[in-house]
Order: sequence, then structure tokens, then C-alpha cells
Amino acid sequence: MKNIILRKTLRQHALLGCLMLLPLSSVCLQASAQQIAFPGAEGWGRFATGGRATDPTIGSKVYYVTSLEDYLSTEEPIEGTLRWALSTGDDTPRTILFKVGGTIILKERLKCPKPNVTIAGQSAPGGGICISGANIYIHSKNFIVRYIRFRAGDLSGKNYSSLGIENTENVIIDHCSFSWSMEENVTMYDNKYTTMQWCILSEPLYVSKHDKGARGYGAQWGGEHSTFHHNLFAHCVGRTPLVNGARDKAASGHDAFVDTEIINNVHFNWGNKGALYGGQLHSIIEGAYSRTNLINNYYKPGPATNTFQERWFADCSHDASSATGLGEWFIDGNLFETNEYKNDKNKGDHSQVNTDNWIYADGSNSKKAVNLRAGTNLINDIKLTTPSASSDLHIETAEEAYYKVIRQAGAQLPKLDAVDTRILAEAAGESVPVDRGAIKWNKTEPASPTVKFVGMINSQDDLKPADADENWTPWPDLTPKNGESVPIDTDGDGIPDSWEDANGLDKNNPSDGGAISANGYSNLENYLNNLAGGGGTSIERPYATNSEVSALYITSLTGAQVYSSHPQAKKNEINLPALQPGVYIITYILADGNRENEKIIVTN
Repeated sequence: MKNIILRKTLRQHALLGCLMLLPLSSVCLQASAQQIAFPGAEGWGRFATGGRATDPTIGSKVYYVTSLEDYLSTEEPIEGTLRWALSTGDDTPRTILFKVGGTIILKERLKCPKPNVTIAGQSAPGGGICISGANIYIHSKNFIVRYIRFRAGDLSGKNYSSLGIENTENVIIDHCSFSWSMEENVTMYDNKYTTMQWCILSEPLYVSKHDKGARGYGAQWGGEHSTFHHNLFAHCVGRTPLVNGARDKAASGHDAFVDTEIINNVHFNWGNKGALYGGQLHSIIEGAYSRTNLINNYYKPGPATNTFQERWFADCSHDASSATGLGEWFIDGNLFETNEYKNDKNKGDHSQVNTDNWIYADGSNSKKAVNLRAGTNLINDIKLTTPSASSDLHIETAEEAYYKVIRQAGAQLPKLDAVDTRILAEAAGESVPVDRGAIKWNKTEPASPTVKFVGMINSQDDLKPADADENWTPWPDLTPKNGESVPIDTDGDGIPDSWEDANGLDKNNPSDGGAISANGYSNLENYLNNLAGGGGTSIERPYATNSEVSALYITSLTGAQVYSSHPQAKKNEINLPALQPGVYIITYILADGNRENEKIIVTN
């Protein structure tokens, strides 16, 4: 293993986004030739095209959201609203941009009937966009959603998830934030080829207005070929996530051939010992299966985490009505952090389950970290010794994922709001979760008023400070401040005039925004990808390779080469030139003939 150190001039910083490895091998030649949704897109949903014009004879359209208003389906549509932008017109690929920043209070569920959509929250001014009041329901194909907050709340009194995705395919949700739902924060199943990455799922409402009583659920996750990676669960009682498995007993059922990736996520302050559970097989379709890869996730107990029972990486479910109702699991590299809030009777034994996630799973030992509902005698039918089908996701250690997620997850653009700032600080151990009055319930009755779920909330209004004035609201003010304005876009193609001037485009030509550039993205996508930064700041970037680096090239998102180097065989340090602010792709040509790519974002 060789390491190459990239040093930048001290006046600049490289903001590191998600690492993307594309080794040229027979296994992934076909995949690497296919355009990914955006630099940093990974997982089974990485090939979503969203609003990109894949057919030049059809083209693409841009819809600007210019109003925070909403309307009922029985009312006259209001042009410029998000509901209008998602439902008007034909099926031509569309990109939805924002000329307003703030919270959109939905009057009812917002269904998305049109396919081929990109929702680019990074384009909003001010603090960005938040969706509240009801949920968004995606049931059409091919969506890219980035940098949006979904905080429904209990205003509607209905059993909504903040986001529902069902009966679709090719969907990627990136850098979004979810909270304050009466059902799961996210409900996603009966789909194919989906990814959720770099998101925050926090504070689902516990004992709220749900007609089934106590909830507090993070996510219901499923579909054929789905990836859930680099996300943060915080202050969820359960379902972190509920792994849906193969779920339909109908002969024409959905989700029969299920490969699920749950990798490099962070779990903080969960409530139930079996918070992550499911993965069963209940299908009558011949050859059906449910296989889950649970790899390198980080579990950080909090004050609500159960005293003696916080130590299940997974509670592997089964379909008790079927002799073949067992899902299969590959579980490895997951890590528990010692629970500083509780007197854990197993304290000191974490090294055993951290070293071998499956230890004691074939018995009744209370120290086990994997529970088998079907019975320990069936462990050989459940346990996979190698991962199931892979999306070629770049996998980090649990510790590496933890330190990245607590700095980079959520709707980071155009800026973090106060909710995510608090959640990330608590998950990082920089602040302590506050007792909001939630106590542990048993179905519809409190188990004991002394068993507190510190950090959990029953309503978004539980967050109200004691000294708050009458105008207080839990939803942060995201409207533009201090003269913040939307850049001028003369031709309405979604690209500001200043960007078009700087990149050789025509600000009076509305068709060049959707035109595909040399790098495979449209000019509009190149602009939006440039807006989408990443996470932590670094002056020095170690990059591990499996071979000597024989050449290095840096190109802009427009495909222009801005730097090249042919380092000496033993040289492991390259001084990069001063680069203009923007997004760049570094390509490493290795001595063994392979090449690897990664994205950097340069700011002044």
C-alpha cells in the first residue's frame, strides 16, 4: 500500500467530498462507463439521471420555485410553488431550482407524479429549504434529491413519514435532513436501485398524535438493490432502520430479490435494543431471497440507550409463518462505543463483539451483539461468510465513517440550520442531549415515569426554550438575510450569468444549460455540482493506492486539464499549484495500469 500526500498552497483549502474509486477491472468496466448522478454518488442508486436530458431530441426543463406558498389539490395551482414545479407539464426531465429560501408548509401530502426529476436544494438562497406540514411522496422513476430538509411535524395530525418513496426505481437522496415525523422519518420500499447517503435522520416524534401510540422511528428501508450509507441516526427509539427484506407474498409481489447495503452509518442515542431489525424473507416467488450487508457501522450509545441491552448490532427477523422465512446477513466491522451514560454490566466486553460481531449469536449469552429471532440453531442458514452482491461502494472503517458523518452529514448547503448543528454536536460529544420530557412507554401507557428517554421528543414543540417569546417556532428561520440575493439568470436555464461568462457559455442562450458537456454532465449539472461542496477542511490529503503513482491529472468539471504530473517512483509528495475556486477531479494513473479518481472542492 502506497501513500501519496497532496499538499496545497496555504492560501487554499480542499473541501473533501465523498471518495469515489473507479478501478479499471473486468468487474466494473461497464459500471464505470455509465454516468453517475453527480460526483460522489454511490450505491445502487448512483446511476439516477434525474433532470438530465438523456435524449437530446426531448431535452430538459428548468422550473424555478419562487414562492413558499402551497395549495390543496382541490384549489387552483399557484405557479412558482414547489407543488406546481413537481406536478405541472409533461414528463420531460426537469430540474427544480429555488429563488427563495425558507420553510414550505404543505397543506397536504405532496405527491410527485412526474419522472426524471432533480431537486437541487443547494441552489436556494439564505439558509435553504425546509418542507413541513405534511410529507413528500415520490412514486415516479428517476429522482435526484439533494440538500433539502424534511421536518413534517405534528401539525397535520396524520401518520406521515417526512419522506415516502414507493414503487419507483433509480433514486438517490443525498445530504438531506429528516426529523419530527409521526411515523418513520423516511419510509422507502417496493423500489429498485436506490441510495440514501450523507443524511441525518433525527428526533422522530415518540408519543405524538399517531393512532397506534408510541413510535419514534428512524426509517423503514427496503427495495431490491438498495444502499444506505454514511447517514446519522440520532434520538430514534427504534427502526434504525427497519430492514424491509423480501416483503410480499403475492405472486407478482415487489422486493423479491433483495440485496440491501447498510454501511458506514452512525447510530447515536437509540432507545430499543433491537432498533435495527428485520431482513426477513416472506415471498412465494421462486428463487426469492433477502440478503443484507451490515458493514462498518458505528454505534454510539446516549442517555436514552437501554441500560443493559444496548448491544445488538442487529435483531435478525424471520417470517414465522414460513419454513423458508429466513433472510441472510453478512455482518462485519461494526463497532460499539462504551456507554458512558449507563452502568453497563457488559462494560469492558465490547472488545469481543467489536472483534467478532457474531460472537455468542449461536447461544443465549447476554453479551451477544447479533440476535436471531428464528432461533440460534439456524445460524448457519442466516450467517453469510462473504458479502452478497455489492454496488462497489467505497467502504471505510467504522471509526473513519463516524468522524466524517458527524462533520459532513445533513443539508449542509447553503448552510447548516440550528437543528442539524445541535444534532451533529450531540453526536460528536461536543454537547449533551437535553431531557425534553419523553418517558418510556409500553404500547399506549407509560412503563414508568422514572424511565426517561433523554434526547427523544414527543412533539417538535418540546424543543421550546423556557425563555422563548410568543413568536418562537421550532423551524429555524431560513429566509435570506443581510442583502442575500439570487444571482441573475438572464436566459432562465438555471445557470447564473456570472457562471456562464466565466465558463464560456452564452447567458442569452437558454438551450446551453441542458446541453451535455465533455464530462457527461449537463452544463447546469456542472454548475450545481460546483455549488455542492463536501465536508471537512484539510490542507494535507493522504491518498492510499495499491501501486506506485506514475501520473496524476487534475481536470475541472468542464473537462479542462489544469494540472499534470509524472512523479518519480519513490516520490510520495506532490505540491499542487494554486487553483481557482471550484470542483476538480484528480485522476491517479497507477503503475499497474489501473486508475483511481476522487473529487476535491477548492475554496479561497
